[in-house]
Amino acid sequence: MGDDVLEDIERQIQEINSKINKLSSQREELYRLKEQIKNKILEDKSTALAQIDWNKKEYSFSSDLDTCLKNTFKINSLRPYQLPAMNCTLSGTDCILIMPTGGGKSLCYQLPALISKGVTLVVSPLLSLMEDQIMALEKLNIPAKMLSATSSKEDVNWIHNFPATPILGVTATATSRVIKDVQKILKIEGCLILKASFNRPNLFYEVRSKPPVQKEFIDVLSKLLKNDFKNQSGIIYTMTIKDTEELAKDLKNAGIRVAPYHANLDAPIRSKIHRKWVSGEYQVIDII
Repeated sequence: MGDDVLEDIERQIQEINSKINKLSSQREELYRLKEQIKNKILEDKSTALAQIDWNKKEYSFSSDLDTCLKNTFKINSLRPYQLPAMNCTLSGTDCILIMPTGGGKSLCYQLPALISKGVTLVVSPLLSLMEDQIMALEKLNIPAKMLSATSSKEDVNWIHNFPATPILGVTATATSRVIKDVQKILKIEGCLILKASFNRPNLFYEVRSKPPVQKEFIDVLSKLLKNDFKNQSGIIYTMTIKDTEELAKDLKNAGIRVAPYHANLDAPIRSKIHRKWVSGEYQVIDII
């Protein structure tokens, strides 16, 4: 009798396991279906946003935007996709803007910040980019502060939870997969996506043979900086920190206003070099 009871219990367990497996499969299928429908809804939302004429100047804030552009930034006209990005976020809609380096992405959040209430928070991956932003804003007498890993606890303490606010994600390059990942991370699936042209007719590339002897190389490079690129600023990239230091020393001896810039320098020193380069005190920074 005991064996019969055990067999019956085992049979019931197997039946339950079978039902559990079946229900689990059904649940997984429902999850997949839910995700598909959710993605379709978000794609439709993004498509609908793309159909809106974001380039018009008939919004309630359009006049303030134009006035601030001309009076504060001293700019008379906008580049392609700048106005749509601004109109989108000022209307409370999330946006991802893909625009080449130098295309004017910074203005797309700086200008709206000046005509909006509250604080605009800009998250940047590089300290040098943050410093560039601050220096540019300081020249325009626009109040801005920077927080980084080098900031004190007191500086950071003012940051709290921000309420639901429109997000503008900007980048120079991004694949479709990366864009989707960014949308998920920022929780802005279904946002407007703006893509500017990547044609850069102002860029010129030239490859020259490097002289095998270091002295000859320094002579050629210094003449190039003094003649072809006189009164212009530039960046020289090297392979190692040692190369950076040695090249900067050789160019300095050749009469070039140059400084090395690399991760082994303390943050205040890097910032000082950066500011001197931007101001024109250094013509070139030698960087790894």
